[in-house]
Amino acid sequence: MKTLRTLIRLKKEDVEKLQKELAAVLERQRVLQAEHDGLGQELERETLVAAEFPQAAAGFGSFAKRVIGRQKMLLENIKLLQAAIDKKRDELLTEFGEQKKFEIALEQQQLAAAGEAKRREGIRMDEVAARSFGRKE
Repeated sequence: MKTLRTLIRLKKEDVEKLQKELAAVLERQRVLQAEHDGLGQELERETLVAAEFPQAAAGFGSFAKRVIGRQKMLLENIKLLQAAIDKKRDELLTEFGEQKKFEIALEQQQLAAAGEAKRREGIRMDEVAARSFGRKE
């Protein structure tokens, strides 16, 4: 049983480590998505300014190209992070499954040990009752 408890503890540590890694990757993806969205809003604002003030429209084309290029790069990075997230989730699922297997095995060992103890106690009680009955006669 001690071995299973050690394995369970190690698996829990692995699961916790993967959860932290997954959280970090998810946070990075969230930051990139927020930056992408912010660039979209900035582009919309600058489009309105360029439409309202023709003298500001001269630099708008290069600005828009840079923003759109940055958005494309961010989307590519977000997709790469999504692949990493999917992989981490699969790893986490596998590790958690292994942890549960060990926990179930430990539980079954404990139930078997309890059943064996109960069986031995029953045998002992039968012996005590048989001796008691033999003394009465």
